[in-house]
Amino acid sequence: MKKQFHPYAELGDFLDLLQKSFPQDGERFTNHQICHSLGSMSSSTYADLKKA
Repeated sequence: MKKQFHPYAELGDFLDLLQKSFPQDGERFTNHQICHSLGSMSSSTYADLKKA
């Protein structure tokens, strides 16, 4: 099976790093908080990017 290239793989890695690197009040950002701060990205799109 051929692995499909995902053009936003680096974005997913960056968002995952952002979520883990900057605690907010001692807690990590949730997927919903990351999506809200990015504007129009849905939680499912964000989850797909993190898997890429």
